[in-house]
Amino acid sequence: MNALTALLLLTLFTMSLGKTHHIQNRIINGWVGRTDFYKYYAFIYLNGKPYCGGTIVKENVVISAASTMAGISAANLKIYAGVKNISDVQSIYPQGVNKITSHPQYKSGFSDYDVSILFLSSNIVYSNKVGNIAPSPTHYNVNEVVTIIGFGLTNCNQKDASGKCSSTTPSDYLRVAYMNIKGYTGNDTMVTNATFKGITSCYGDFGGPVVYDNQLVGVQSLVQNADCSGDSYQASIDKVYYWIESYIK
Repeated sequence: MNALTALLLLTLFTMSLGKTHHIQNRIINGWVGRTDFYKYYAFIYLNGKPYCGGTIVKENVVISAASTMAGISAANLKIYAGVKNISDVQSIYPQGVNKITSHPQYKSGFSDYDVSILFLSSNIVYSNKVGNIAPSPTHYNVNEVVTIIGFGLTNCNQKDASGKCSSTTPSDYLRVAYMNIKGYTGNDTMVTNATFKGITSCYGDFGGPVVYDNQLVGVQSLVQNADCSGDSYQASIDKVYYWIESYIK
């Protein structure tokens, strides 16, 4: 990325913040996200607690990660739309989930095909803070900059037997990280790294949207290191685009 591009990105970041610039407890050093910009973000609760992210692609359909949905009962999930501050959930009526369908080629521990479709029990009502985004069939080039949205923190409260973080403390605000596509690995897994030092995604962002040109291009899947340093890995939507479309058309 040349100096002019970096300056343009920094200008866009500043413009998007308005008066809500907030430094602490970030997506890991990301910026506060505006719900009118990222109205497609779905905040997913499990058993009454913050769990992971998702993307609204239709009034009654949310896309998330198969890795976060493994062994989960749909009845224990709630979807909150239009959340900017974590306290917003107190005043938002959540949507229940009727069914979870994960991609049949997903394998635990890999980012390839790490996509689930959540079918809601009722339609989300769209507004100036809530809407949807279309999945993209396009394969994007190395060095393109994508946006990752979520509430994740580096704080891992508890790990399961496999060492995976099973409990996190979410950020107070919805956060945005701008990531550079470093390359692809496996079966079209997107690999990204920070455009600005120290800005990356973490546990609470899993399942959340990866966006380019206002289209959903990926699902946040894994991180390289336990402390969330290093690269991030995303399931590419172009690889599963027609599978998704077969359910939501």
